[in-house]
Amino acid sequence: MEFKDAVLWIRDRAEKAMELLKHERVRAMAIACTCALVVVVFGLVLKGDVLWHTDLPERVEEPMEEIVLNSPEEDDFVREPKLSDDDEKVQPKQPLVIDLSDVRIDLETEMVQINEPTPYGRELLYSAGNSSSIEGPVLTKLFLYNLDTMEQTQVAETKVKFGEIYEGRFNENWIVWLDTNQSGTNYIYALNRKTGEISQVKRCDLNKPQLVLYGDNLVWVEQKDEENDRMYLYNFKSGEPVILESFNNPTYGTCPPALYDDILVWVCPSPEDAGKSIIKKLDLKEALTIGAATAQDSVIQPSGDGPVAQPDDISANDTLQQGETAIEVEIVDVEGEGELRQGENQDDEIYEQVEAEVVEPQIIDPQGFAIYPQTNGQVIAWLDSLNPSDARLLMTRDDGKTIQVVAQGVGRLFGVGDKFIVYTQNDSIMLYFWEIDCYARLTKPDEKGMLSKACVAGNVVVWYDITDASQRKDKVRISIIEQPDI
Repeated sequence: MEFKDAVLWIRDRAEKAMELLKHERVRAMAIACTCALVVVVFGLVLKGDVLWHTDLPERVEEPMEEIVLNSPEEDDFVREPKLSDDDEKVQPKQPLVIDLSDVRIDLETEMVQINEPTPYGRELLYSAGNSSSIEGPVLTKLFLYNLDTMEQTQVAETKVKFGEIYEGRFNENWIVWLDTNQSGTNYIYALNRKTGEISQVKRCDLNKPQLVLYGDNLVWVEQKDEENDRMYLYNFKSGEPVILESFNNPTYGTCPPALYDDILVWVCPSPEDAGKSIIKKLDLKEALTIGAATAQDSVIQPSGDGPVAQPDDISANDTLQQGETAIEVEIVDVEGEGELRQGENQDDEIYEQVEAEVVEPQIIDPQGFAIYPQTNGQVIAWLDSLNPSDARLLMTRDDGKTIQVVAQGVGRLFGVGDKFIVYTQNDSIMLYFWEIDCYARLTKPDEKGMLSKACVAGNVVVWYDITDASQRKDKVRISIIEQPDI
């Protein structure tokens, strides 16, 4: 009976337990107790396994190096080490930018429209006008401005009907400019600052030529017909009209050269790859010394003390006894290499090629496309794209052996000073000092600036303040730059 009573008691307890499990809270407690029991058992097993391994030899803690097989292309690249979390938080070092926005003086003039202010020494040259309308000629007068006395002196006035003055360039000996009606009538004039004589250098039809001047050498690019352009050199002392280059590509034919310290640089398409460029560098002192044996009398005829003859009296084909009417010394490409030769005289007599006296420009490889070169005679800078948003400003100090990227997203106008490059980036006027690897800005954070076309000479930079787009009067700033001590 006792056994039977025990069985009945267990069954009774089991039925009561099942009744309890039907309640949700009790069921949850039972599940929790079961899980706790499983965890305790698993921990005891793991501890025993660890104790069992204490008798094994000590293991190497460093993981084995993973060997990765790279493709041939991948092997040529240097792989960057993986950064830790702390390293990834460190931002790359930003270039030092010095604030030089207080280094400026204003151009004080009553003229409203001021065109292409160009510095040299302590003077500026610019064409200007006060017209209230842009429908007619505006820039009809040429002025010199003294930075020390702040005095403005009129140098010349347009002689062309409906004409304006552009491309003013000057030094201590000469002032040159372009008198144009912007409809195909263009005259290059020169003023001898020592004698006061004004001379017509040349008439150029079609597009406006772009002038650069240094010492006694004047260089310009001139359109000859719809497909061809030429680059001329004119030396005021020898009077030799020299064709330096012929272009049949408008990208290069409309690109002005750069001239400083008698070093002339210009760009041409690469003979090996039409998508790339070459930079040509020519020492004009050497070139003109070699060509001195064939020097002619000056073809610039001074007009004396009287006014310059009206250009309207000159026929469209008259080149003022210059250009094709005089003996020319031309550098002609022969499979990509320049070669000096003489051209035709006014009697169409063919002169023999001068092979004994060859002047070949130095060829610099910009490692790609190059446009708008600038130089100070030693440093050469250029852009690598016609698109300002993509254009990188590049420079070389050793004729292309090393090329440095100065900035990206650079505007069309820039220049090379004695110790710096000045350029426009995001409407700010920026400087880069290559000797100290330092940047600076001339505009204030809330200002917008635009460089003049010939914006720098030595350490003088000229630029426009264009912050207020509604202003009627042009606001010109002059910054005299000294390299910072850092």
